[in-house]
Amino acid sequence: MVREYLPDQVWQVLVELSFLFRQLCAKELSLTVIEEMERMAPVLLCKLEKIFPPGFFNPMQHMILHLPYEARMGGQCKIVGATQLRDVKKSFELNVKINAKLKLPSQRHIF
Repeated sequence: MVREYLPDQVWQVLVELSFLFRQLCAKELSLTVIEEMERMAPVLLCKLEKIFPPGFFNPMQHMILHLPYEARMGGQCKIVGATQLRDVKKSFELNVKINAKLKLPSQRHIF
């Protein structure tokens, strides 16, 4: 869809960036894929710097360099599902109700 409106050189760089994040967010990561991403990230960042102006880049764009390393060192991420969030919400609501019952009724001061 975007391919028709962009020059091939720009489109190829955006495809490489998309591919890097698709691999990084995959359910399974192998060490060889992560090592390839670590080699590919600096080259990709240089290509992005050739296309976009320097004002475009902030520390978030430079995270591309560090994310494959973090994936290699950190291992698999724990996915928080809706069931776990619902359990946390229930325990929070229970704690709020218990704390509300323990509070003494507020006394009004008559002046």
